[in-house]
Amino acid sequence: MTDDASILAPEDIHSRSGVYHYSRINSQPDHGTMAVAARIRGSSLNSSYHCLYVNAFPEVFDDEAKDWSKAIVTIALPPEPGRSAALPSCIRARPARIVILYIKTLLHPTMPQSHVKKIDLGLQGGGAHGAFTWGVLDRLLAEERIEIEGISGTSAGAMNAVVVADGLAAGGREAAREALARFWRAVSDAGRNSPMQRTWLDQILGRWTLDFSPGFLTMDLLSRLVSPYEMNPLNINPLRDLLAANVDFDRVNRCDPLKLFISATNVRTGRPHIFKKPNITVDSVMASACLPLMFQAVEIDGEAYWDGGFMGNPVLYPLIEETSSSDLVIVQINPLVRESLPRTARDILNRINEIDFNSSLMKDLRAILMLKMLGSAPEHQDERLRNLAVHRIHAEQELVDLGVSSKMNAEWAFLQYLHDIGWRTAESWINDHWDDLGVRSTYPLEHVLWGLDTVMQDAADAATAPPDHEA
Repeated sequence: MTDDASILAPEDIHSRSGVYHYSRINSQPDHGTMAVAARIRGSSLNSSYHCLYVNAFPEVFDDEAKDWSKAIVTIALPPEPGRSAALPSCIRARPARIVILYIKTLLHPTMPQSHVKKIDLGLQGGGAHGAFTWGVLDRLLAEERIEIEGISGTSAGAMNAVVVADGLAAGGREAAREALARFWRAVSDAGRNSPMQRTWLDQILGRWTLDFSPGFLTMDLLSRLVSPYEMNPLNINPLRDLLAANVDFDRVNRCDPLKLFISATNVRTGRPHIFKKPNITVDSVMASACLPLMFQAVEIDGEAYWDGGFMGNPVLYPLIEETSSSDLVIVQINPLVRESLPRTARDILNRINEIDFNSSLMKDLRAILMLKMLGSAPEHQDERLRNLAVHRIHAEQELVDLGVSSKMNAEWAFLQYLHDIGWRTAESWINDHWDDLGVRSTYPLEHVLWGLDTVMQDAADAATAPPDHEA
């Protein structure tokens, strides 16, 4: 039994499987069983999180034994060594290899259409923290049961959105995932020569912030004393060149299956402006990411624009008006809640930044809640609004301690760290809420907007209030 288990060791399977990733989740040598979880992320299959159940007895190798909706591959070895003769000789010879071949042979290349659920995505901005959104998108694109119908993005969210659209138009899901990885690697490479780097003490202590970086402190001070028109009169922006080099905007505008909305703030009117296909350009995205203390306003067709986060981070109403999906998923990277009171100047500025860039989202959520209540009224009966479900993918516990300065940290290790958090968070969200998609909201807007205590108190007051009497 020990020999059989060693053949199926996770590291052995990983070395034979290339793009497949296995990990041991349970081991019961006394009972002669071993379970192996398979995370299938192979471009050769263009699929993920399908399942094949393989037992020690050949009679289970039938269609009923294959459940394509789950994510566990269980290999049950026989309790006694003598029972291994019940397995086909090819499987007895090389169990690890044959399981991989069996999966390649039997997996459907795409999920049945009845199993696919459509969602819309709202992607927040947040500088380098957009790498968290990269991880979320990477996981969602790897999930064939999910189809992204529309994306609304602001700032870093807008950049992620156009990279996804470019990749989807170029070669589908896998191309989009590869495009995201290339883009964020290019961001990191471009930041290597930046003066804003972590200090050696921050690196030793494992802190990702730039709070003590001389380069960051200098730029932060200069941005409050000198305008970008004075400090950068030639309007040089390496991020614009990076985006133009990594995204084919003609292809973005030809990405027919995906509806795309990029928001910016009109400097003159103070209103949000939504850029849509076929008029999305590199300037549209740079307008969406234009922090006015760092960059000159981006001028498009005679209008000047600043960062879209001031009026919509992200803007949600285009997704409601122009898509058919009933599930709206917000990928949030700016924490809503901080339990501790900020007392230092830096902490106060950090909290102001978070509140400022979440305020427009809160307004949009309040509007959605009111629309849902209106759509449920008997005199309206708007099925689209009534069935609209709102969800949120976030990692506040992991991101809350990073601070605003880390949004300028482009180290590859940091971006990978954020990506991995995003991947794990999206994976947990899919596992926890797959059955809720198309059925119910998992983001309680009443609690978010007014607080759980207020909602519960209102409900209690309504329950104990005396009935109304006609006059």
